Amino acid sequence: MKILVRRRVTFDEILFLRENPQYLQRTNLTKEILEKAYLEYEEEGETDLELVEELPYRILLRIMHPKMVELIDLMKAERLNISQISRKLDRSVSNVYSDLKYLRKNKLVMFNKVGKNIIPVLLLREIRITFRS
Repeated sequence: MKILVRRRVTFDEILFLRENPQYLQRTNLTKEILEKAYLEYEEEGETDLELVEELPYRILLRIMHPKMVELIDLMKAERLNISQISRKLDRSVSNVYSDLKYLRKNKLVMFNKVGKNIIPVLLLREIRITFRS
C-alpha cells in the first residue's frame, strides 16, 4: 500500500529547497517550478505551489481518527483561531493545540499569527491510497 499526500508548500520550504536542491529529487518539483513559485511569492505575497509526497502509514492512522477528521473538516470550512476551534468542536484548547502541532510537524498545517491569535491554515489538499499488486 502506498499513501500519497498532496499539499501546499510553504514559503519557508521554498527557501529551503532553493538552498538545498538535493532534496528536490524527493518531490515532484523541479528547479524551474520552484523558481517560478519563489518569484510569484515575491510579487504577490503567496503561492499555490503544491507537492505530492509519500505519507507514512502511522501518520495516516492518526489523522484518520474521528477527532482529527472533524478538526480538518472545520479548518477546511472556516478560518478560526485555536480557541474558536476548540469551542466549536467542544474540545479543550490543549487537545486541539496538540493535534494542530502534530499536523504542523507533518507539514499538513501551518500557523499564521494575527495579533495575539494563532490561525491554523490547512496545507493538506488530498490523500490518495494505492494498493500495489
